[in-house]
Amino acid sequence: MNKILIKWAILVATVSGGTSTGNMIGRAAATPDYQDYYVSTYQEGVNSKVINKDKQKVTFTMFQKQCNEEFSQVYVNYLKDGGEENFSQYMRDNYYGQDDPGASSKPAPVTTAISEPTASKYYHYRTKAVRKGYHMKAGDILICHNTNSMKSIPGHAAIVNSSGYIMEMPGTKHVGKKKNARIVTKKHFFKQHSGGSAYVMVYRIMHHPHIAKKAARYAYYKMLKHHNPEYSIFKGEQLYKKSPSYCSKYVYLAYDWGGTRKAMKQWWGGVHIVSPYGLVGNFKGSYKPTAIHRVIAYK
Repeated sequence: MNKILIKWAILVATVSGGTSTGNMIGRAAATPDYQDYYVSTYQEGVNSKVINKDKQKVTFTMFQKQCNEEFSQVYVNYLKDGGEENFSQYMRDNYYGQDDPGASSKPAPVTTAISEPTASKYYHYRTKAVRKGYHMKAGDILICHNTNSMKSIPGHAAIVNSSGYIMEMPGTKHVGKKKNARIVTKKHFFKQHSGGSAYVMVYRIMHHPHIAKKAARYAYYKMLKHHNPEYSIFKGEQLYKKSPSYCSKYVYLAYDWGGTRKAMKQWWGGVHIVSPYGLVGNFKGSYKPTAIHRVIAYK
């Protein structure tokens, strides 16, 4: 059994009063409470300037709540799948679950994803207050919170194809393992990934819109219509191999191969897992996406 999982289970069982190893593992899944790890991990995030506790006011209480509700069980799944990183390392790879890692600006506005108008109704449509909703553009990057496509890694990632369609690798819960990439409507995607505690962060390449369009075209023609990849996370850790793949790797390669390599961090040796929450941190320089919306519902 994974040594870190045993150690983690013992810590949790001690906090919650467990005794036997069997109960420890069960309690690890049922009542996660990793207080000491949360404190040290939060401080690491603040020190590395990924967690912004000043302008964005991400307090320890907020971080602790997020860990309890989203990360603890997923981390247990990660260990059971053979993962060897400790909790701090795991959270660092996931950019501490931040909506906009290291941002010094104001948080992205909360909004809804709205249906696109027909041409005949556009004038009437844009005069309404609902015009403040999110209008998709090709290449927009969508990061879903509190809905996972991978049981051992939090979140989900996708790339916008056009004003009405989104490309994603949803995992084997919704689609077969082979040829896992698919294109879905805006309504389908946001109905599935927003509402209640679930929301979607929208990022846009503001300074190089032509690169975003190129990435979207590449994903559609080279990784969906043709050469649609098989789904696997750990078998997909060879980052620069098209298949197998997974949601956030799919978006990474769309930009790295279809946009420009100058936009992306390069990983020596090519063995690396790009997590959904870590995806935005893999962009660099003037290509770094800007958080433009926090979509909480579809209307």
